[in-house]
Amino acid sequence: MFTRILALGVLIAGAAGQWACTETAEAAQVSQATEADKASRPREGQLCGGFAARSCPEGLSCVDDPQDSCDPNEGGRDCSGICVDPSKQKPPKCDYKDPNLSYVSRDPNQCPAIMFKCPEGSTAFFNECGCGCKNPTQACSHDDPNRRYLAQDPEQCAALRFVCNTGESAFFDECGCGCETMTTPTP
Repeated sequence: MFTRILALGVLIAGAAGQWACTETAEAAQVSQATEADKASRPREGQLCGGFAARSCPEGLSCVDDPQDSCDPNEGGRDCSGICVDPSKQKPPKCDYKDPNLSYVSRDPNQCPAIMFKCPEGSTAFFNECGCGCKNPTQACSHDDPNRRYLAQDPEQCAALRFVCNTGESAFFDECGCGCETMTTPTP
């Protein structure tokens, strides 16, 4: 009799233990939903760009991988990058008016898939603002007898106010600013 009661007690205890550990239907749904959310979220750090032009999952942007030695700004067009959440990144300061840069695209996510060729003397560039062609920098010659430089720094020029003499006109370029002699066209 004792063995029957003991067996019955083990059976009841096992059933109670099983009942206590079984998830309710509601808990199972929440658990499945949480795992599905994690699986569907884009993963940061996965490879993108490169020769295969792999794109990032929706919601992530492809940026240069700081851990490798490939530099897209130094001719490494096929550098692979990593996917990052743009909301966690500091927005880049883009100067789309830079006369030395000619943008093909202002979307760095599209750049790995765009095929373009730069004119002779120019080089391709890829940065956080987009991609395109970088014009060769011209050496500044401040010896031009028809030009009188008032400043040799474009940033200084932005703050200067000046008036040129009669027969001169103002100029502003990457070498500075000042006044240049106006030439009259010959008939």
